[in-house]
Amino acid sequence: MPSGCSRVESNPTPEPAPATSPRTAATSPGAPLVLARGVRILKAGPDTDVARLVRSERDAAAADGRQLIVYVGAKWCEPCQHFHRAARSGELDGDFPALDILEFDLDEDRDRLAAAGYTSKLIPLFVRPASDGRASERRFE
Repeated sequence: MPSGCSRVESNPTPEPAPATSPRTAATSPGAPLVLARGVRILKAGPDTDVARLVRSERDAAAADGRQLIVYVGAKWCEPCQHFHRAARSGELDGDFPALDILEFDLDEDRDRLAAAGYTSKLIPLFVRPASDGRASERRFE
C-alpha cells in the first residue's frame, strides 16, 4: 500500500461511497443486522464521545462474531482512496472474513478523535480499540 498522507488539501476530490453496510454506526442501535461475510465499513455517527461510540460498535460487532477496527482517513488521501477501492471490490474479504471498520474522517472528526487518543502523524490510521473504547497502542499507520 502507498505511504501515508500527512497534508490537507483545500479542494478535496470526492471519493465514491465506500462499501455499504446494513448498519451505520450509532444511527440504528438495536436494529436487526443482516450478517455479512467480509469487510464492512461503518460510517461513524455524529456522537461526540468517540470512546462511547467505539465501545458500542465493538460490542455490536462482537455479538455478531466480528472484530472491530477504528479507521481514520480523509477523502483527499490517496492511500485512503486505495484502501476504499480494495474494500469495495472485496479484495480484503479473504484475509478479513469478519471485520467491521468504524470509519472517521480526519477533517471532520479531528478534535473528538484526539480526545479519545486516535491521533497520528499519517493517515490512513487503523487502530484496535482498548476495552474502554479509547485508542490502544495496537495501530498501523
